[in-house]
Amino acid sequence: RAVIGDGLELLQSSRSVVVSRVSIRMSGREPYNALPAVVQIGGFRNQLVRSEISGGGVADKSRVCVQVDHGNLVVIDRNLIHECGIVKGNPSIYAPGVRVVTGGSTVITNNTIWSTPGDGIALAPNAQGARISNNVIDGTQNGIFLAGDATFTSNGNRVQQNIISYVSGYAAHGSNPTGKPVGVRT
Repeated sequence: RAVIGDGLELLQSSRSVVVSRVSIRMSGREPYNALPAVVQIGGFRNQLVRSEISGGGVADKSRVCVQVDHGNLVVIDRNLIHECGIVKGNPSIYAPGVRVVTGGSTVITNNTIWSTPGDGIALAPNAQGARISNNVIDGTQNGIFLAGDATFTSNGNRVQQNIISYVSGYAAHGSNPTGKPVGVRT
C-alpha cells in the first residue's frame, strides 16, 4: 500500500477523483500540523475507498480524520479510520473519525472507525441527504452525531445498520439551536 504523508486535500473544484488503496497519515510536522483534517474532501463525486487514514500519533491536537466540506455525492467506503487525535494532557480534544461539515448526498459505508476522541461520525452543521450504513464504530467518545447551528440544519440523513460499541458517551446523539428542531429546515 502506498503511503501519503502529511494529509490529502481534494479541492472544491475537483471532480470524480478516486483515492484508493493508500495509507494517509499526518506526521505532526509544521506547516501540516495546522490542517483541520488528515483528509479534506470537497468537490463533486469524489471517492475515498479501501484506504487507511490515521493521525500518525500526534497528541493533544483536534484533527478530524476525514472531513467533507463543500462536497457533493462524496463516497467514503471500506476504509480503516483511526487515532487522528490522541489525548495526553488536553481533555478538550475533539477529533471525529468522519465529519460532514457541508455536504450533499454523502455516502459513508462499510468503514471501520476506532480510537478517536470525538464522534465516530459527525453530520454537522450542514449535512444534507447523507447515507450512513454498515460501519463499525468502536472505542470512540460517541458514535454518531447529527446537528445544525444558527444558520443550517442537517436534514434528510439516513443512519442504519451500523455497529457501535465501547463508546464512552452516546451511541447516537444530536443537537440544534433553540427554535430549529432536528429535521426542520427554516
